[in-house]
Amino acid sequence: MRLAHRAGARPRPGTPKNEPRPLIAGRRLGQIEEYFIEGLAPGDSFLFAGEVLRLVAVEGKDALVVRAQGEQNPSVPSYAGGKFPLSTFLAERVRELLHDPKKQKALPAQVRDWIKLQKRRSIVPKPDEMLIESFPRAQKHYLVCYPFEGRLAHQTLGMLLSRRLERAGMNPLGFLASEYAVAVWGLEPMGGLDFSALFDEDMLGDDLESWLAESTLMKATFAKCAIIAGMIERNRPGAERKTGRQVSFSTDLIYDVLKQYEPDHILMQAAFADAGEGYLDLRRLGALLARIKGRIVHRDLDHVSPFAAPVMLEVGRVPIEGAAEEAILEDAARLIDEAMR
Repeated sequence: MRLAHRAGARPRPGTPKNEPRPLIAGRRLGQIEEYFIEGLAPGDSFLFAGEVLRLVAVEGKDALVVRAQGEQNPSVPSYAGGKFPLSTFLAERVRELLHDPKKQKALPAQVRDWIKLQKRRSIVPKPDEMLIESFPRAQKHYLVCYPFEGRLAHQTLGMLLSRRLERAGMNPLGFLASEYAVAVWGLEPMGGLDFSALFDEDMLGDDLESWLAESTLMKATFAKCAIIAGMIERNRPGAERKTGRQVSFSTDLIYDVLKQYEPDHILMQAAFADAGEGYLDLRRLGALLARIKGRIVHRDLDHVSPFAAPVMLEVGRVPIEGAAEEAILEDAARLIDEAMR
């Protein structure tokens, strides 16, 4: 997907001054993974080429953005390689390995020391448990959980957790997902939350539907289903060629009509199934929520733990040029010292 700086069309003669100008693509900034943009809603910010951008709208294959001055917690772009997470069997073996000292003998000495420090500072969960840690750092409050289910399922979990924490008054500022953990940070302490309710399976109900309604993911997957079903004519040799903008306008119109008048249409069901399987990993996330029911272990800490340190370091893994780069490196060194000293 192309990234373009937003520009406003010039008003036609006689147009009232207070009438909003239509959005058009301006200067091209580069390209980014389509499925990452589809997971954002207008107003969300993200890092790109050392700059923080805010998504304004998606027009066809163009993502219209503006620079987000002063944004402190932008999302970090994910790419196609992140769509191939840990397999279910490998994730299960990792959880068993972390809990069984006999299986850790083949690991490097540094990794064994890392696990021992985690046991001393917090806890290493059993294979059928999920550990949640909460701790303050740098005037923010963090909640880190360790499902070990792969980045794709964790990305969806982070989005849904953010919505629930917002309703709970925790004022979440952002989240980050890695292959084995999800970190969410906000302005309020999160140690006193009811984690059984927070991670309940009903998360995949209204929360998921409301998030999908705000994102562009459903429209994008519906467009592919509509073309396969023959509702949108493909480009044929000799025929007038349709632009991506024309196809997008047609599919968006059909989607809006079906969503309002026939939400159970078979194409709407197919689009939801494609989004859940290819982009959100809902099957894996549903299995996770069922597995950890009644098996959540929480530790309220006064500092970052050894297990949390790697995912915390990923928050600043995209370099930002200028004076901030040195500050990011210094903060990373302090974080490692806090976790391992």
